[in-house]
Amino acid sequence: YAAFREEAERKQFRHFLEVFHPNVPGAVPAEQVVHFVSDAIVRTLAGVTSAGRPLFLKIPYPGPRALEDLVAYDPHLI
Repeated sequence: YAAFREEAERKQFRHFLEVFHPNVPGAVPAEQVVHFVSDAIVRTLAGVTSAGRPLFLKIPYPGPRALEDLVAYDPHLI
């Protein structure tokens, strides 16, 4: 994603980012999937300027608490 994002930013190509739950059964314990996905989003976009960020972030609805946590972490993310 980093290489794609850097090229897209150079070419002024705006994009969206879609993040899925892990597709390997048991890779992440079920009770930790929401935290795993949130952590992946935050790490993926850490340090990315607003010009390089996706216009739209598509994720499985994690429930109100996890979504509130993402918004509290970075209001511009969600």
